[in-house]
Amino acid sequence: MTKILNLLSIFIFAVADAYFAGSFSLLLSYRLANMGASIPLREVINALIALCLFLIYAKANKSFQINWGGFGGFSAGLETIIMILSVVWGALFYSKAISNFTFVKDFSIPTFAIALVLMLLHALAEQILLQCVLQTRAKQFFGDKVAIIVAAIGFAALQAAQGYYQPLYIFNSLCLGLLMAVLFERHGFLSVVAAHGVWSFLELVVKPAVSNMQYHYNYLLWQGQDSYGSPVFGGLCIIAALMIFGLKKNNLGENENIL
Repeated sequence: MTKILNLLSIFIFAVADAYFAGSFSLLLSYRLANMGASIPLREVINALIALCLFLIYAKANKSFQINWGGFGGFSAGLETIIMILSVVWGALFYSKAISNFTFVKDFSIPTFAIALVLMLLHALAEQILLQCVLQTRAKQFFGDKVAIIVAAIGFAALQAAQGYYQPLYIFNSLCLGLLMAVLFERHGFLSVVAAHGVWSFLELVVKPAVSNMQYHYNYLLWQGQDSYGSPVFGGLCIIAALMIFGLKKNNLGENENIL
């Protein structure tokens, strides 16, 4: 019972602090913009707050270790999410959920580069608390399988608090959270940052900037205008998570003490 209560307190700490970091950074960036700041600061502030919260927790709990992953881990997360999105969007085209697709040629590569960095910072801010704190501690208490499930629930709870509380979004959040938890277990933290950050970058920045299309809701696209509105996305995340979990753990990034 003590372990369950400890895990519950860590769950609340990780999810609530990730939500706080995102909300506070948004309010602060608005205030700075009103004061004349002309550069996008929200995700930088978000990442700094989350990192500080993580370091405070790590300082008080030195007995756990983190697999940071390295370049091999980053590549694993990048490749996984690109394959999933390719299949999802291919399925949406095939089902005619998307029509009148045209490319837009007027976009800025430097702007894309900045946006990618910001999306990676956004991913780092959320996942450093969910994976490096919540999942790592849950694994210490109950093992890797329970930790993966707890981290997936934590990600879905955070997404719901941020406005993605419709049934399909909750399902897809659980599935994406499961995939990221498995990536963390097998390939380290940077794989999670890559998967989450690149997914956000491609869906929220690249797709709207380089293309125009019409959306038609059907059996593969239930709501919204991105992969999160399709049950195919969640299904593919589950399949990928099961396949990756079945692989031997990648030791390219050795476990290291946090401090």
